[in-house]
Amino acid sequence: MELFQRLHDGKYSKGKEDISRNCSCSLCSSDCWGGFVLSSKKTSNSTQQAWQEEQVLTLKPEDIGLELSLSDDSKKVTMEINKLDGITSLEYQLLYNSKDDVPRGAIGTIDIKGDKIKKEIVLGTCSDVCHYDEAVSDIKIIVKVVKTDGKTYQVEKSLEN
Repeated sequence: MELFQRLHDGKYSKGKEDISRNCSCSLCSSDCWGGFVLSSKKTSNSTQQAWQEEQVLTLKPEDIGLELSLSDDSKKVTMEINKLDGITSLEYQLLYNSKDDVPRGAIGTIDIKGDKIKKEIVLGTCSDVCHYDEAVSDIKIIVKVVKTDGKTYQVEKSLEN
């Protein structure tokens, strides 16, 4: 499995031109790569090649106690992770489609404090006021897990709605 796959449809892409044609999310203002976004515009060929060759091991959602739920009003997704033993860092990427099948997403890093995590992720944008996406479907989360042994893992889970 390649670490970096195209953001919204799982295909590898070298530049934002391929992605921005099909994507309206704010993530595509940078170079989008699979699981996560790279903000650097200048990448040396050797660094790029090393990233492409890196293998990411996979874990099952149960291995980290990953649970997803959709709020009753369909405006937020709650992510819970209940098995944090041996995990040093977590990053996530939430992907979904909104009205008219427009690809949308949210990314973030999670501070590990305590023995479990509960994170609410808004399906839309918020600054002073929240604007929620409508007709949300195909919700999927990808979690990048780094363990104390230095190995990187990927966990994927979809939410039935």
